[in-house]
Amino acid sequence: MKIFSWDDVLHSRVKEFIHCFSSDSGLSSNSGENESGICGGWGSALTVGGFDGPHRGHEALCASVIKEAHNRNLVPGLITFTRSPRSFKQRADYEGDISALRLRLKVLEEWGFAFAVVIDFSADFSKMEGYEFLCVLKDLCAMRFFGVGEGFRCGRNHAAGEDEISSFAQEHGIVCSFMPLQTESGTRISSSLVRRFLRSGRFKDAQELLGHPFQIDCFQFDTKFEQTAGELYAVMTAKPDAALQLIPPPGTYPVHVYAFCAGEPICFDTDVHTDAFTLRQKVPAVYKNCLFDRIRF
Repeated sequence: MKIFSWDDVLHSRVKEFIHCFSSDSGLSSNSGENESGICGGWGSALTVGGFDGPHRGHEALCASVIKEAHNRNLVPGLITFTRSPRSFKQRADYEGDISALRLRLKVLEEWGFAFAVVIDFSADFSKMEGYEFLCVLKDLCAMRFFGVGEGFRCGRNHAAGEDEISSFAQEHGIVCSFMPLQTESGTRISSSLVRRFLRSGRFKDAQELLGHPFQIDCFQFDTKFEQTAGELYAVMTAKPDAALQLIPPPGTYPVHVYAFCAGEPICFDTDVHTDAFTLRQKVPAVYKNCLFDRIRF
């Protein structure tokens, strides 16, 4: 999966990628544009969201977008953010992302997206009007299908909702779809509910909604090793400039650790003690100075 920035979008690098990807994949050889400015023989199927988790509702939505991309000979792509926009808008009350960007992108790639645009949500970006945002996706991402979750809104003050987006899509010949974020059985899922379970240490309940175990990205921590009573421990402290990931409440939990030792992947079971921004775990002596990748709860 190719990763782009918003600046890449504005400089037409994403549009060039979609054209080349379409040509290389044999999707279409027609590079012309219709009267609406949309690429006539090639284009993208897009979704937009924070995709924090990502959870099973996101998975169902993304599967629908990728299916539409295949059915319509389009390139499947997504627009997401370095951190959840909530961390910018509700800074004082925000408790952290469910999953770090690195791990989120890995899952999204496994689901089948060809590219992702990662936006660093900022005060300037938040001032963009919804119509302008949609025009950028149409003109510079060759958007021909737009699939998002029910209740999705975009633009300054969330002014563009389903009515405005549907009107824009109809005006420019774009197919759009609004899907509930739910499982096949109809269970509605929200990232807020997943966070609530994790804050309470209810990892099995969180996993049921996520569709996979909760994991912490070790790349967001500075790690040092220490010897205590003849045992080796790794003490991991959140980096001050890292995008904070939600840490379970203080306690001791059984975990599965993935790491690299002398360049080789390893894994081992241990207990981790959480305390505010710190993780402390016992490590087999043979793995001294290993590089931690992720911790699965």
